[in-house]
Amino acid sequence: MKLWASCKGCLETEERFAQMTDDEFSTFMQASVLAGMAIAYTGTSIPHGLSYTLTYENGVPHGKAVGVFLSGFLKKYGDSIEAEYVVKQLLDFDDLDAFRDYIRTLFGKLDMSEEPSSASVKSRRSRQPMFSVICSGRLAPISTVVTAFVVKHP
Repeated sequence: MKLWASCKGCLETEERFAQMTDDEFSTFMQASVLAGMAIAYTGTSIPHGLSYTLTYENGVPHGKAVGVFLSGFLKKYGDSIEAEYVVKQLLDFDDLDAFRDYIRTLFGKLDMSEEPSSASVKSRRSRQPMFSVICSGRLAPISTVVTAFVVKHP
């Protein structure tokens, strides 16, 4: 997280992003690899699961969709000392509100339709069989599990 924090300023504007140095780009790539390894080892958390509805139903890119829920998750996280440590010490923000504002600056306004996309309407037709697979005790991909949960608990 400290690697990412060391270059987060590169993401704040398109101009700054376009002027990213090779060293900064390399640092982001290294941070990305380490983040992927951490996810592979520990799994993901609630914001990741919640993001699928925004992605599938509204076409919001997956990373943005996760970010929509991240600051709220950290605010309600059971161990506020740990959440504060991550935000202040590892990510180098003054507080959780500064982190939330940074995320909102990066994402800008989310353009989401109130009507589901044609892909999501098509996928709804096939969700019941997926939910049956989950209930039968067989393993299913996490996206299937989350989608089934969202359908069952709108």
